[in-house]
Amino acid sequence: MAVIRTRRVLLPLLACLAAVALPVRAQDIPTGYQEYVILGQEEQVWTFLNDAAVLEGRAPWDMGMQLIISLTASANQQTIRLDHWEDGFEEDIENPVQPSTLVLGDGNPANGDVRDWSNDPRLTGDEIFSGTSLALISDQDGDMSEPPTLYVPVPRNRDLDGDTVPDIRFDGGDVVFSTGGPISVVHAQFPINTTVIGGSAEVLSKEAVGGALTYTVPMGTDTFDRYGGLNTPGEPFKYVELNLTAYEDGTDVIVDNGVGSVSFRLDRAEHWSSDGFLGLGAGPSINILEGSTVQSSKPLGGLIMTAGERGRSARFFALLPNQLHSTDFLLPVSGDDPGADGSRPANAYVYNPNGFEIMVAATDTMGSGTMTIPARTLVSYGDMAPAGVGRFIPVGSGLRLTSPDRFWGVSAFDHQDNNGDWGHSFIATSFLSTYYAIAWAPGTEDPVGDCCASGLNRSPVFVSALTDGTRVQVDLDGDGMADAVDTDGD
Repeated sequence: MAVIRTRRVLLPLLACLAAVALPVRAQDIPTGYQEYVILGQEEQVWTFLNDAAVLEGRAPWDMGMQLIISLTASANQQTIRLDHWEDGFEEDIENPVQPSTLVLGDGNPANGDVRDWSNDPRLTGDEIFSGTSLALISDQDGDMSEPPTLYVPVPRNRDLDGDTVPDIRFDGGDVVFSTGGPISVVHAQFPINTTVIGGSAEVLSKEAVGGALTYTVPMGTDTFDRYGGLNTPGEPFKYVELNLTAYEDGTDVIVDNGVGSVSFRLDRAEHWSSDGFLGLGAGPSINILEGSTVQSSKPLGGLIMTAGERGRSARFFALLPNQLHSTDFLLPVSGDDPGADGSRPANAYVYNPNGFEIMVAATDTMGSGTMTIPARTLVSYGDMAPAGVGRFIPVGSGLRLTSPDRFWGVSAFDHQDNNGDWGHSFIATSFLSTYYAIAWAPGTEDPVGDCCASGLNRSPVFVSALTDGTRVQVDLDGDGMADAVDTDGD
């Protein structure tokens, strides 16, 4: 549960996980209320990953999903509640009556004990500290009591014994409530019996989305075609699927790809997939094209899933509402080290949602320049980098993008291969913070050594500063003392 304190910086993904900016400072006195609907219904996600594999000539994945829902606290004394969808939602989450509902951090281990889900060494009871990270896991293939739980079966409307009523799992559609401050929420998913495909994305709170009713998908299957397919910047987007969920009952949605449209209604925590799912049954399908729009009567949560050729290179991106587009982004996604990792370049994709051409100023450690982005078009940084250099993000470099006009985008690491596929959605500099509690991430901490030389899977954190002379302190064990300090701001 590393904690980072600094001037304003931005953190990207933890291994495959999208980092979430937390409050400007940790609060010792709990305040605030946040509600999160876990994005990514497991059967819908499994179907997308399986279709991408089969269409690329690979064998189908085993029918089932493994997952981790990561919850990381931003303040001391928070209380976190998780309400499962399978047995219906609580009428009053502050006073739950269903035995399946977890209440963590209230000092009562009988209704959920933080120590069952966290290895935070500070824990002596059912309590939560700033930086406490909980991993709610559904990944077992035998009969086990919680924690952890059995994996999620596919199709999702049956349990592992074939009954028609789904057994309770941690999975997409669950609702999480936090009192005392916001939490970092990440949903990581992959088919059972494989570690070569999957994805994860951050989950935005209902309060963060606010009253947003319009959304735009920056990439589409036509992006792949426009760039020329395999071994081009468009390779990650051969397959693109949109997954939406509602925060409230009776949410009417229209998805328009510029050629046609579909409409449907979602109830709270119900999921729709552009592949043709609505909840646990069939729904309207539509091909997601570059610039596809979503219009809703109430706020939504959204997940974009993409995959390229070879059937394994999947990436998940959080769909941000249009009101969170900005004129200023800082990407801390460093390029790879070819000497250590081979050629796994980091690329950025800038989308112009406007009906007119815009100019985006770009700066990395190799120089600055201006990118021209046509109306309603996604442009690869490696294709139109500063001054037409056409480079990817350099090793050890962040990337600053600014424009007089609003825009958005995503990043993709190792975008022309299937060995290290991850990415993240741009988050505006206006949301940067001086304090971050790092979410759960896969990988090992011991023994200390280079990940590639030792063959171990690690979980790095990338930090990039907005201003010169930024001092970064890292608290690795949550004791309030800095274990690593960058004193000169390099």
